[in-house]
Amino acid sequence: SQTGGRTAMDKIDKLVEKIISEWSTSDRKEAVEVAARLEDVLKNKRNNVEGPSSELKCSSPDIEKIVDNTQNQGLGDIVSLLRAAKDEISWVKASCIFTGKQNSSTTDLLKYGMVVGSSKHGARYISDEVYMGFTYLPPGTKYPQHAHSAAEFCQILNGLASWGPTTKCMTEKLPGDIIYHAPAVPHAMHVHDKEPLLTVFAWTGNLHGKFWFLDIESGKTFESTMSHNAKRPDSRELYNNMAANYEQIVRGWGYNMPEVVSEKINELAEDVSNVKLLDLGCGDGLVGEALKARGFSDITGMDISAKMLEIAEAKKVYNGLHEVDLMTTLPAESASFDILSCVGTTTYLKPSVLDEWLRVVKSEGLLVFTIKTGVMGPWEEDHARREQIGQWKKVYRSPPLYYLPTLTDPSQERVHVFVYMKF
Repeated sequence: SQTGGRTAMDKIDKLVEKIISEWSTSDRKEAVEVAARLEDVLKNKRNNVEGPSSELKCSSPDIEKIVDNTQNQGLGDIVSLLRAAKDEISWVKASCIFTGKQNSSTTDLLKYGMVVGSSKHGARYISDEVYMGFTYLPPGTKYPQHAHSAAEFCQILNGLASWGPTTKCMTEKLPGDIIYHAPAVPHAMHVHDKEPLLTVFAWTGNLHGKFWFLDIESGKTFESTMSHNAKRPDSRELYNNMAANYEQIVRGWGYNMPEVVSEKINELAEDVSNVKLLDLGCGDGLVGEALKARGFSDITGMDISAKMLEIAEAKKVYNGLHEVDLMTTLPAESASFDILSCVGTTTYLKPSVLDEWLRVVKSEGLLVFTIKTGVMGPWEEDHARREQIGQWKKVYRSPPLYYLPTLTDPSQERVHVFVYMKF
């Protein structure tokens, strides 16, 4: 009946309103941003009366047995409201969301209760800006490394879990703890044996992108070549050899720098539709894809590997592609680009390339690039020298980030993102 339907949606509304009230007062900016989007969802309601297809559905978890052991009254209230609304929420198998290679033994141990999002997942409110819902994992589940194109914000409502980018680099998380995963950041969860893990989560950003388990096996052939202390072959040879499976390999190693850098560029660009961008070391086009997903359209790519460029060209995200040794003069007019990016490439270069980078970028244009901690010294010295003589100024330096956490120990190697503005 209409009354019954309204009562059901009232339960959902109360649940969403409580989540908004908790997150809107958080000291985490990601929580505040999600709360604002959820407010818009309730203000401009797009109800979904259809549930997911039968093959996607799974049984709802036994939330009644969950004991409220959090000291946070607000989170306790969310669990209580979830119990009341549980049967109004569509619970779906994780396998219906994953787009990449699945892990057959564990995929469907993870249940999603979708409240806001896509109609195909049975979300009660439709949104193209934010997905929000609940996840449930049984006690003792060891959920393997996975990642997604969307950014993820979640808060633990019940249970204890070890959480981290790899199974060798995990920290214990407790009820009330907040976890944020930037786009494509790998993460694994090991749920403690005594009770299930229940979280409330939200996804933002590239909601229609990929969702995958890390294929760690695919990179075995190149592990010795890419390891921290290895003597590396010629970069052209290396990347020509890796080209056919490059994305599969680096995603298996936990690589997410294209998404991190593209997010930062998107944050700093005033008008994405009017930006002329140069992607140095573009490889097979991962950065170009991430930029295009954020609205950039005028992108030129340059790389040393002809085979990688063939794959990039097939993705149709670049206006032009050039096979170039980046240690030489770039085939570009002076002051022709608003933004220059160079992601995952400076290990093979010397700081002297910055002369060419500065030449091709417009005055007040941005140079955005990554440098691993293992090669940082000479670059930092050169950065300071250029700042001192007035060539550029530092706009941003990221904290140390994970680079290839499955391949190299994160305690031994991290990466920084730098942004400079040319004078």
